[in-house]
Amino acid sequence: PTQQPGSACGVRLIQRCLCCHFRQLPNAYGSLMSQQGGVGLNAGTNHDETKYYISLPANKLELWMAVESSRWRAPVFRELYSEKEVIKEERRMRVDNARFGPFTEAFAETAFPERPYGRPVVGTVEDFARLGRREVEGFFTAKYRPQTLTCAVVGDVDPRQVRQLAERYFGKWSPPVDAAAAAQWTDIPGAALPAPRGAGPRELRMSLPTGPLLMDGYYRPAGDDPDSLVYAVMSDLLDGGRASRLSTSVMDRGLALYATCFSAYPGDKYPSLFLVQGVPAQGVSTDELAKALRKELQALVDTPVSEVELRRVKKKTRSALLELMTSTSRTAELLCQFQARQ
Repeated sequence: PTQQPGSACGVRLIQRCLCCHFRQLPNAYGSLMSQQGGVGLNAGTNHDETKYYISLPANKLELWMAVESSRWRAPVFRELYSEKEVIKEERRMRVDNARFGPFTEAFAETAFPERPYGRPVVGTVEDFARLGRREVEGFFTAKYRPQTLTCAVVGDVDPRQVRQLAERYFGKWSPPVDAAAAAQWTDIPGAALPAPRGAGPRELRMSLPTGPLLMDGYYRPAGDDPDSLVYAVMSDLLDGGRASRLSTSVMDRGLALYATCFSAYPGDKYPSLFLVQGVPAQGVSTDELAKALRKELQALVDTPVSEVELRRVKKKTRSALLELMTSTSRTAELLCQFQARQ
């Protein structure tokens, strides 16, 4: 993440362009991968990272290395302006016209004023107007470099061969340093992004025709903090299935149509929020729902967690990890994330 206006939109534009185009075979990347047995070609961007995915037969590893290194070493942003229109429509669908889109965007901006997590991933209308080809190319030059790229290859491959091929195709990647672009797109270091404190609780109320939504956020440290595990366990205790506390004490009592929580919102690379949210049931106000949710949070503080609950959470966590390890794509994603955060 970066605080610079336009950065989020720039990331999405680059993501879309790189998924479709590269110099040697313009407009044919997806077709080439499909012809070679590739499946699951996709990409996604969140507040913390952009991820690119594909699954290929093991004997296509060198082809992937050759093509992938070409995309990064010599990108050509064809159809940039048509892709920008696609992202504009994405914003209209996911934010402007979404049921709670305007409120969740305003909530993040209120919680993280002048900070990366306060800016929408898809960008703003002002970003769309500001970004042209020169700005996107400058952003790519400043941000997409060997030291910011992490690759993970999982499957029936020889690690020594993977390393040899990576050195052959990526080893000569030495992009020029553009001082002007680097100055324009300077990141704010993670250490300089403490959660805003000292001003007391912030409250945001909006009147929307889509119905009520309550979001209750509490500042928490980044994901590399030792206490991060505590927040993950708290999240599972509150929202870990039909036996969880929010299900039995809030939804089953008719106070909410749904209630959930997120251990790190909107990300965990930097200090963020432990978030509890819900939609009140008919006849229940957001203030009444807030009282019920905060009662469950306070119970975590006042009353020791039972062994039965802890066993349930541990069992669920082990099961989720074992399920993850059966998927090559999810294992690769986990390895990438772990390595990139080192």
